[in-house]
Amino acid sequence: MTQAKTIYKDELDCDCGGTMKPKTFNVEGFEVRGWQCQRCSRIDYSDDINVALTIKKFKKRGAMLKLRKVGDTIVITIPKEIREALELKEGEDVKIYPLSKKKIVIEIEGCLIENRGNGKKRPSS
Repeated sequence: MTQAKTIYKDELDCDCGGTMKPKTFNVEGFEVRGWQCQRCSRIDYSDDINVALTIKKFKKRGAMLKLRKVGDTIVITIPKEIREALELKEGEDVKIYPLSKKKIVIEIEGCLIENRGNGKKRPSS
């Protein structure tokens, strides 16, 4: 019985006439699947690149957010673009670590938010 291939394991034809072989690239600390031509070295990234680019965008300039009051609690909302790139789901457990009076880190299921979104499965609790 032959195993079905996925697009990420297929070789592709390059415009130069060469063959593009599947490869994993490190982009902004994230594993990004793609293909590289053996002849001209052209690189085509998969949609995984969107995660790396979203992280890069917000890591550089941050995201301006408003704190909201819900009952006696202050709530921070995460923009849709970040939520989707990091595959955040409502109801996930998070930990918040105050680093100083003006800086916090948010950790989701044992993975720092800045290192998520690489397509790998999150560790189970």
